[in-house]
Parts: sequence; structure tokens; C-alpha cells
Amino acid sequence: TMDNLTITGNQCGSQGGGIYATSNSHFSLTGGIIQNNTANDGAGINFDSSSPTFTDLLVSDNIAVNIGGGIYGHSTNGVITPSFTNVQIIDNESGGSGGGLYIYNAHATMDNLTITGNQCGSQGGGVYLNQSNINVINSIFWSNSPHEVYMNGNYNTFLISHTVLEGAYSGIINFESNQIHWLENNLDEDPIFMFPDT
Repeated sequence: TMDNLTITGNQCGSQGGGIYATSNSHFSLTGGIIQNNTANDGAGINFDSSSPTFTDLLVSDNIAVNIGGGIYGHSTNGVITPSFTNVQIIDNESGGSGGGLYIYNAHATMDNLTITGNQCGSQGGGVYLNQSNINVINSIFWSNSPHEVYMNGNYNTFLISHTVLEGAYSGIINFESNQIHWLENNLDEDPIFMFPDT
């Protein structure tokens, strides 16, 4: 368990500029800032075959050469179950897919997640999903480029409710045959962030 952790300005030529977790390290991170880190994959946070719990966290201004500018969560050893509560993923970049968040082989829950201002060179400026089931509530996906959410492959399920998503249903790029469950009280309206430049 880690509380009120600040990790900033680190460089890594491989995985996880800010944090790299692997081999079933099911950690929790409450409070803190992961900012201005660089790496090939998962510049802010990279977790492999782990199921972390993130609460009250800011992940911003991280840059990945390849994938997962802000956070890269993946597993080659069974399905992982990360959770995100009151997490801000803002102004991260990747050269490939998943500017803000890249998720592979996971069942993830997201409550009060804000993903905005992220960009990537390929697919899923905000979120890139592959073989994952995601449940999103009370969240904001806004001003990510080139897509808010990109679903790749045939095995994704995206449940969304009580959430602001730019472009509404069309803001989710559904490649091939995935399932989108557009539930109640979703909006496509400017969230009008206070002090958006800072």
C-alpha cells in the first residue's frame, strides 16, 4: 500500500517510467501524483499481470515512445482486475496506441475517472482496450485525440453510465465485433472544467 506518493521526472528506456509492477504485485495507490515521466511503454504506470487499486490519483504529462502514455495495464498470465476511483489521467502522450490508458486482458472498474487532453499517434487517445471488460460510471472522457475510446479485437465489453463522453456513442470506436452497453444518463456536453489550462 502506497499513500500520497509523488513520482515525477523519471526516464526509463523500457517499461514504466514512474511505476513498474509485475508478477502478481496487487498493490494499492491512494493519493499522489505521477507526472512528467517517460518510457517505451506505460510512461506513468506500467503493471503486468497485477491487479492494482488506484484512488485519488493524478497521472499527467507522461510520454511513452510506444503505448500507454499515462497507464499501461496488461496481462499474459490470466485476467487482471484493476480498479480506478477518483483518478485523473490528463495530458499524456504515446507514439502508438493508448495516449491516456492502454488496457489488455483485464476486467476493470472505473468510478469518477477523468480522462482528458491525452493524445496518441495511432488508436485511442483516451483509452485503448484489447480483450477487456470495462465498467465505467460517473466519469468524463473529453478532448482526447484521435479517439476517446478505441476497442480493438473481438473480446471487449464496455459498459458506460452516468458519464460524459465527447461524441456520445460515436466517441467509441468499435473495431470488429465488441459489445457496448450504453446505459442510463450519459451525456455529450462540455464538462466546463475550471482552470482547464492548469
